[in-house]
Amino acid sequence: MKCLIWLLSVILMPLSAIDTLMQSQPDSALTVLLDEPTDGPYYQLLLSEALYKNDYAQTNRDELLAAMAHFDSVNDPFLSARCHYMNGVGYYEMDSVVPACEEYMKAIQIMEEYYSEKELVGYKAKFMALTYLRLTTLFSDQYLHEQAIFFGKQSLSFYNKFDAESWNIPWVLREIGSQYDMMGQLEDADYYYRMAMGALSDTCTLTYRDIACLRTLLYYHKKNKSQASLEQLHKLLTQAQSNNEYLSRCAVIGDIYYREQQLDSAWFYLNKVYSESTNVNLKKQAAEFLAEICKSLGKDAEFIEYASFLVPFANQEENKSEIKSRLTELYQICIQNNAERSYRNKIKDKMIVVLIVFGILIVVLSVAFALYHANRKTKRGLEIQITEERMAHRAKQKALGGRLKESNRALQVQKTEKDELIKELEVFRSQTSWGSIDDFLKEKVCIEILSKLKGKYIKRDTKSDDLCEFWLEEQKLSELAIAVERHFKGFGKILTSQYPKMSSSELNQCRLCLLNLKDVQIAALLHGDYSTIKKRSAKLKKAFDTEKSLQIFIRELVL
Repeated sequence: MKCLIWLLSVILMPLSAIDTLMQSQPDSALTVLLDEPTDGPYYQLLLSEALYKNDYAQTNRDELLAAMAHFDSVNDPFLSARCHYMNGVGYYEMDSVVPACEEYMKAIQIMEEYYSEKELVGYKAKFMALTYLRLTTLFSDQYLHEQAIFFGKQSLSFYNKFDAESWNIPWVLREIGSQYDMMGQLEDADYYYRMAMGALSDTCTLTYRDIACLRTLLYYHKKNKSQASLEQLHKLLTQAQSNNEYLSRCAVIGDIYYREQQLDSAWFYLNKVYSESTNVNLKKQAAEFLAEICKSLGKDAEFIEYASFLVPFANQEENKSEIKSRLTELYQICIQNNAERSYRNKIKDKMIVVLIVFGILIVVLSVAFALYHANRKTKRGLEIQITEERMAHRAKQKALGGRLKESNRALQVQKTEKDELIKELEVFRSQTSWGSIDDFLKEKVCIEILSKLKGKYIKRDTKSDDLCEFWLEEQKLSELAIAVERHFKGFGKILTSQYPKMSSSELNQCRLCLLNLKDVQIAALLHGDYSTIKKRSAKLKKAFDTEKSLQIFIRELVL
C-alpha cells in the first residue's frame, strides 16, 4: 500500500518538485523523469542534468539545444544559464574543449549580468561554484595554470556563500595549490595546501591523503631531503584504499627515486604504474621517466616500447597549441567582461545615489514651494521684503563692482611680478652650468626605466591595473629626481617658479619627459590612465605658456 502511495506521488510530482528532488537525490529524480516522460524544454533540461549527475552520457542533445533556444528567447536567465552549462558538459564529453569553455562562460555571463551579487546565494551560488569549477578543471587539463587559478578562486568565493559539502572547499583549495605547485610557486602552493588541510574535518579521507602526498613532494622540492620525504610517502602508500590511489603514490615515489638517480628503485615503482594504471596521464608520466631510465641503463628494447607509447601524445601536444591559444583568448574576454561589468555596476550605484539625492531635492523644493504660497497671505509684508531685497541687491552690485576693480588691480600686480620672475629665471638659467642630456641618459635609473619599456607596445585604452609590470616604485622616482638635479641643478626650482601649484606627480611627469617618453608610456610608469596623463600634459603646457608638446618644451629647457 505504501509503495502504491509513493508511486502515485511520483507520477503526480510537478517538474519544479523534481528539480528540488534532484539537489539531494539525483538518482530518484532520474527514475521519475524516465518513468513519466513529458515534452517541453523544462523536462529536457532536467533530464539532461539528471543524466549528468548519474554519470550517464547526454542522450538528449538535440532536445537540450531546443530548450536552450526557448529559455534564451523568453528571458528566463537561470534556466537559460543551466541549459548553456549542460550544453558545455555535452561538448566536453565529446572532447570539444573550446565550445565547452564558451558555453560555461556564457552561463556565467548570463547569471552575473542578470542577478546582483546579493541574489547569487543558495542554489544559484552552488550553480556558479560548479560552473567556475568546471572551468578550473578545463584549464587545468590544458596546463593553463594561471587561468585555472583565477577560476578556482572564483569558484571558492561562491562555495563560501552556501552550505557546501565538507569536502568541496578543501578540494578547490587543493586544486589551486596544485596549480601554483606546477608553476613552481612553492610558497603559494604550500599556503593553499595548508588551508585545504585545515578545512578538512576528517583526516582519514582520500582528499586528506592526496594533499599530504602533494605537501610531501613539495617539501622534497624545497628542502631536497629525499629520505624524510620517501618515508612519509611509503607510509601513505600503506594507507591506500584503492588500486588507483596506490599507483598514484607509486608514481610520486618513482619520481623522487628518479631525481635522486636511484634508477633501479625508480624503475620498480614507475614500471608498476605503467603496467597497471588505467589513468592515461599517470601512465604517460611514468612512460616519460622510464624512457629516460632506459637511455641511462642501455635498455634499447624497453625504450622503443615507451617511446612508441609516447608518440601519439607528442602529436596531441601540437594539436593542443591552437586550443590553448583559443582558450587564452576566451579567458581574456572573460576578464574584460568582468571589468566592464564591474564598471557598469559602479555607474549604476552612482546613478542610484544621484536619483536618491534628486528625490530628496524634489521633496525639499516641494516643501519650500508650499511654504512660499502660505506666506502670500501677508502680501504687503512680502512686497516690502522684495523692495528691501532689491535695494540690498543694488548695494551688493556696487560692492561687487568695487571688488572687480580691486581684482583687476591685483591681476596687474601679479602680471608685473610674473614678468619680473621670468627675468630672474632667465638670469638664473644663464648663470647655471648644466650637464648634457646624453650624460643624463647614461644614469643607471634612466637605463632601467628605458629598458623596462624597450620593445613593449602599450595601448592607449589599457587600464593602469593591467600595467603593473611597468609601475615605478617611489624609490625609483626618488632616484630619477636625484639624477635630474645632479645633471640639471635647479631644474625643479625653475618649473615650480613658473607654476607654483605644481604637484609631485606633475613634477615626476616633467622629469620623465627628459627621457623623451610618450604620454602613454609615462601613464604606464606613473600608475595612471593615458587620458589622465594627456590632460595633465595640456594643463602643464598652459601653465608654462607654450604651444609645443610638453616633451619638447622640457627637453629644450635643458638643452
